[in-house]
Amino acid sequence: MQPFAMALLLISAFGAFAWSARRRWQLMRVGAPEARFDRPGERLRLTWEYALRQLRMTRYPLAGLAHRVIFAGFVVLLLRSVILWGRGFSPEFNLLLFGPDQFLGKIYGLAKDVFVLLVLAGTMVFFYYRLVARPARLTHNLDGIIILAIIAVMMLADVLYDGASFVRRARADAGAGEPAYVFHAWEPAGSVVQYAVAGASDGGVGVLQHLGFWTHSVLVLLFLNLLPYSKHFHVITAIPNVYFQNLHPPGRLPPIEDLEGRLEREETLGVRRITQFSWKAILDFYTCTECGRCSDHCPATKTGKKLSPKHFTVDLRNF
Repeated sequence: MQPFAMALLLISAFGAFAWSARRRWQLMRVGAPEARFDRPGERLRLTWEYALRQLRMTRYPLAGLAHRVIFAGFVVLLLRSVILWGRGFSPEFNLLLFGPDQFLGKIYGLAKDVFVLLVLAGTMVFFYYRLVARPARLTHNLDGIIILAIIAVMMLADVLYDGASFVRRARADAGAGEPAYVFHAWEPAGSVVQYAVAGASDGGVGVLQHLGFWTHSVLVLLFLNLLPYSKHFHVITAIPNVYFQNLHPPGRLPPIEDLEGRLEREETLGVRRITQFSWKAILDFYTCTECGRCSDHCPATKTGKKLSPKHFTVDLRNF
């Protein structure tokens, strides 16, 4: 039953995501062409600095640190999700060289638990910003709260699965004797949870193990399918968007050719249809995180005018 359920879950989840992503891709392709493939070396350098190292995040120290921690945590925990999906087909599944008794497996187990705790701390920071501090530059809606809750529950489910698994393994090794619950230094978070659930019955521990396993497995796929319909789509689009960024000096605008003639012919000077946006402009819309940094630096917004670059971009993205 479990392999069938996991296969059904993976096929349906990745199929739904492929359908959603294809719609976004098709919309981007109707955009006007724009040359953004020049100077690959410089583009790779900027991608490393601003997409992977996230240097611009230092302008907002606490939020920037929390964002970097969550980003790094997702990179580390992606491997964990793959391992758990594999265990849906074979309970002892592990990636090559990443078994619990192998050196890389131990290093990864420790890194995973450390990042679970760091990601939980990062979500608490963002919960504070959204529920308590509520800075004006942010869009305060349910979407951000739901995503943060999904991330936090995923982390808790992961260590619940580990803790319950340690208990079941200790009881199986003990047979009819008294189980010895050992602290696993390479997986400290799961070990702490192990002691917390050790008082449960065999059936109860089994339920907790399955609860942690399926909650993590389902939520990571739910998160994936929410991406194309929320501001968190930048998880996928941010790196290519940084790579294809404008390399011209900041503030430089393309010249308008034959301005007087176009005015006489009453032609549109700006954008009237989506096909008049470039594919890169549409990618910009997809990548907007609604963080409000653009509005923070907009002279119109700062002087009380109604123009909001953030709301303008969000409206175009959701059009």
